[in-house]
Amino acid sequence: MNEDGDVLNEPEIPYVYDMASDYDKEECGTFNLDPFQLPHPECPSKFVCDKPPDVTTPIGKFANCLDSMNCAMTVGMTTNVHMYSPIALFIHQMIHSSSSSECSQHVQEGIDAGGDRRN
Repeated sequence: MNEDGDVLNEPEIPYVYDMASDYDKEECGTFNLDPFQLPHPECPSKFVCDKPPDVTTPIGKFANCLDSMNCAMTVGMTTNVHMYSPIALFIHQMIHSSSSSECSQHVQEGIDAGGDRRN
């Protein structure tokens, strides 16, 4: 930049930046919740109960954002059993959630590679 504030050397970026949607910017102050607005095929019909009928009120908007956040977490955290292997399911869930509490739960349960409890 020169002393007038003009950009002198703007490097070319070979991809397009992700842009926050109007829903994310104006309604929720988030990023990438727009695709998780309800109804969503992988989510229940609602997470927040007893929302006001007027969703344009501040509490209505906030409730919609929470519905979207919960839907995004549900979609992102849902796992499937792979090869009916407890170890594969465990590893997949740990990668998905990075959850140390779940890890310690499984360690305490003593599940080994065969899926049997240790004595």
